[in-house]
Amino acid sequence: MKILITEASNLVAESIIRVLQRESEHSIHVLSEKAKEKFVFGKLNLYPADLMNFRQVKDIAYSIKPDVIINTFEFGTIYENDKKKM
Repeated sequence: MKILITEASNLVAESIIRVLQRESEHSIHVLSEKAKEKFVFGKLNLYPADLMNFRQVKDIAYSIKPDVIINTFEFGTIYENDKKKM
């Protein structure tokens, strides 16, 4: 199975990637804004991508043809005023 994960540089994605690498035989494809170039290490394939650029993300996803997409991309932050509303 091909699994595509968006944005590798957050705690949720890192945890998912570790579990998948350790406990599965799936092909793992990860989009990351911090990657400088495409990188392959075993079953892990890292792709540089601007996750705010829909066309770029779509093109990469279409080339991979994943069976599953796990979206861990987050946009923005929680401000102090917003925390009070929660």
